[in-house]
Amino acid sequence: MPETVAIRVEGLCKSFGSFQALKNIDLEVRLGEKICILGPSGSGKSTLLRCINLLEEPDAGILHVNGKMMNFSPASGRRVGVSEGDMNQLRRSVGMVFQNFNLWSHMTALQNVMEAPVQVKGLKRAAAAKLAAEHLQRVGLGDKADAYPSQLSGGQQQRVAIARALAMEPKVMLFDEPTSSLDPELVSEVLDVMEKLAGEGMTMLVVTHEMGFAAEVAHRIIFMDEGTIIEDSGPGQFFDHPESQRAAQFLAKLFRHNPAKQTTQ
Repeated sequence: MPETVAIRVEGLCKSFGSFQALKNIDLEVRLGEKICILGPSGSGKSTLLRCINLLEEPDAGILHVNGKMMNFSPASGRRVGVSEGDMNQLRRSVGMVFQNFNLWSHMTALQNVMEAPVQVKGLKRAAAAKLAAEHLQRVGLGDKADAYPSQLSGGQQQRVAIARALAMEPKVMLFDEPTSSLDPELVSEVLDVMEKLAGEGMTMLVVTHEMGFAAEVAHRIIFMDEGTIIEDSGPGQFFDHPESQRAAQFLAKLFRHNPAKQTTQ
């Protein structure tokens, strides 16, 4: 039977000095699922994504990506490292889009998108350029291939960043608050691209404060606070009838200060 679980996290822990950012996180993401992770600042949302992509090394726990165990702390307490081959496999199968676009300023949009396929996948530059052009077209920027980041709006830069992640042809996309650095009028163009990806069946794990997007696109809402998962439910349940007092407080405060974000009818 084919593997239907894209990501499985068991007992994941991560500390920074004396601060425990993640406390025994258990999470399963099935292929094709769209999951939005919500919660206050400092709740561990971004750290969870960075641990899944091994940009941060977990202190303990088990991580499976597309059926492959990537790292773990066995009962002996001895760490088992991740080989370079496994790391490259992870980078190919899990794409990540950050708050800040992290584009190379000296490269054009096309060059930014084609660099990873050349360096990581070993594509010839001509083939990588063709692939990059296709993905720029996919995010609505086919006419900006020769533009440098400084010549693009924030929304356009983030769409280039999405195209860059897609060029690795990942099975899963991680989004870490992809609209938080954008002016309000530019947010929709990025969300439109993400909604299109969701409609195409991409497996997505999204840290966001965009409640409308979460309510419309997510299959599940994960609510985190103080390094733990407080709730894991469907969007209708979460927004209309949150199970925990902490989630209810979060939503009440959010909608009180941002009435335009109200998602319930």
